[in-house]
Amino acid sequence: MPKFLENKLSMYEAVRSFLKANGDKLAGIPALVSATGDFDTVVEQIKAKGLEVDNSTSGKAQKKADAEEALVDSLLPVSAALLALASVNKDPELKAKVAASESQLRKMRDTDLAKKAEGIRQAGTANLSAAADFGLTQEMLADLDSRIKTFNVALGDRESSVGQRVGAKSAMIELYGVADEILSGRLDNLITLLRKKEPQLCEEYNSTRVIRDVGLRHKPVASPQEQTAAGTEQSQAK
Repeated sequence: MPKFLENKLSMYEAVRSFLKANGDKLAGIPALVSATGDFDTVVEQIKAKGLEVDNSTSGKAQKKADAEEALVDSLLPVSAALLALASVNKDPELKAKVAASESQLRKMRDTDLAKKAEGIRQAGTANLSAAADFGLTQEMLADLDSRIKTFNVALGDRESSVGQRVGAKSAMIELYGVADEILSGRLDNLITLLRKKEPQLCEEYNSTRVIRDVGLRHKPVASPQEQTAAGTEQSQAK
């Protein structure tokens, strides 16, 4: 989640805590009670969508990367055997179909890698007997076929999770808009009704409405004078 949205969500939670703590003072205005309930609901929906965004691609990118690694490992020896066959037979067409270095394979787009692997598998099947003396076996082709299928499944899972993530994030952004509308259009105005009766309450509410940066807090760097003083103290301690 972007930092500015995390900061805004922290403000929402501060407002919720304030409204809950002062529920007895707000109960006299039914519209305020209703707005508080609606705000609670929307904030919970935002948090749920945030979890969906975070979890949508969890583990799937790594699964695809692992499947790609296994595919390349299985693909290279098949390609090498067929390249040796093509070289002996002076077969440029076969060479063009199966030629691929490890670096080239790793730089390919996912869909291109899947196509290349399938093309090499098909070439291996067609030339299995001829390439047997070059080390190509049926077991190697079966292993390659299995890893191609695993890679395609992992690729599909990752792509679908990306779509899920985009959809969840879009819905979450819309919910932020709903929450802002409840705050600015309803809660801010209704709290103002208590300004004369509960001035301190209104001040506290306005304080919770400030969006603060809740990122990491770092110790300030000591001034040169402070650093010198600290060094002197350490020397004296020795």
